[in-house]
Amino acid sequence: MAENLELRTIGELQGLSFIIPFQQRGYRWTPDNIKIFLKDLETFIDSKKPFYCLQPVTVSIKDDKFNLIDGQQRLTTIYLLHKFLFSSQVNLTKETELYHYEYERDVSDERKNLLLNKIDNIDDKTIIDAFYITRAYKTIEDWFKNNKNKIDEFKKLIKNELPEKSLQIIWYVIDSKNDHEVFRNINSGKIQLSNSDLIKALLLNRENKIDAQTRMQIAVQYEQMERQFEEDRFWYMLKREDVDEQKGQSRLDLLFNYVANIKDDDYKNDARQSFYVFSNNDDDLLKEWKKIREEYQRLKDIFDDPYTYHYVAFLIYCGESLKDILQTSKNKKKSEFRDELRNYIKNVMMKPPKAVEDYCYWDKNADLCKLFVLHNIETILQHYSQLKENKNLRFSYEYFPFELLYSQTWNIEHIASQTDNNLTSENDRRDWIDGAKVDYAELFQKEKINNLLIDAEKDL
Repeated sequence: MAENLELRTIGELQGLSFIIPFQQRGYRWTPDNIKIFLKDLETFIDSKKPFYCLQPVTVSIKDDKFNLIDGQQRLTTIYLLHKFLFSSQVNLTKETELYHYEYERDVSDERKNLLLNKIDNIDDKTIIDAFYITRAYKTIEDWFKNNKNKIDEFKKLIKNELPEKSLQIIWYVIDSKNDHEVFRNINSGKIQLSNSDLIKALLLNRENKIDAQTRMQIAVQYEQMERQFEEDRFWYMLKREDVDEQKGQSRLDLLFNYVANIKDDDYKNDARQSFYVFSNNDDDLLKEWKKIREEYQRLKDIFDDPYTYHYVAFLIYCGESLKDILQTSKNKKKSEFRDELRNYIKNVMMKPPKAVEDYCYWDKNADLCKLFVLHNIETILQHYSQLKENKNLRFSYEYFPFELLYSQTWNIEHIASQTDNNLTSENDRRDWIDGAKVDYAELFQKEKINNLLIDAEKDL
């Protein structure tokens, strides 16, 4: 877990010394990487968003310097951008450069000197490190030739002088004893800081304003929440699909996004949206955590009640918004919330207004599937009510398995199954009537059945 973690502006890196360990390859960003990065910054400057956050930079501390475990590509690009904007025509010193590099595998400091001095284009690909660095710098120069009007804004962004705009990185410090292991894991794809990892680190960071005892309590509560969200039955009460861990998402993000009021589209573009919100509220971090706990407890109460569990999960299955559903529970007693959910379901199932005959199989209408699921749910709840009334709840009661509903493919083909017997003969029709008489004897009065049979005999 990333415990020693924080957000830092680029300006806060000024004057730091980074050591590039010998096992790391050199700088390898392509012109396309550079152009995308610059375009992202341009878009951010023109947007209403308060800050742009780079991927985590992972370091360990070594004699007042920082071993750069992960982030060399990003930091070098920012270094080159800063060099172009502020000092492209002069040789830099350790005092005038943005931050300082030392390369363990460079015997004669080739790369360090290249960064410090005036950078000229090098086309010789055999000098591999110099080639990539000079090509990246040339790409930055060419980009600004076509975007001269952006230079001043980029300068202000780098110096953190744009009003209500901030360029930040996720600063992740690890124990120096784990340098090699962390490096291997990062480069093999085994380690990735998810949004929930970052929030957890923010809450448990020793440098925040939360006292030690409260941090210990938060750690226990956080683990409890993680276990609950990992339970499929709980998760699929709230969501139809799982998260994409490859994009840094985790199931707890659903809760964090709800509390931080993050829009779905923003979350899809960048899973760290709620982390940004909470990190910007560092002074009120404990207050934010209390909100998270309150909303979690509300979800847990919904899950623990068979009625609200099934009704909420069904509405999610129907494509309704969890946010809209939860609004109906605000300041409501449990019984009132159940009634609200029933009315919600009624409106969903009757929108547009429908009669039973409108749920036609041959229309291939998804509404018919919803009707069957709702029938199953009501059957389960009626059985639960009977058990509860008879005080026969010694064992766990039945849940409708939404987690299986989403993970398995199913259809309703058997409802209108085809048969070779189309009741064209009189004997077949009489057999069908006799069978129906037995099947429905307990549902209808005998007088009504006899009248139906008389009518049927006339048709025969």
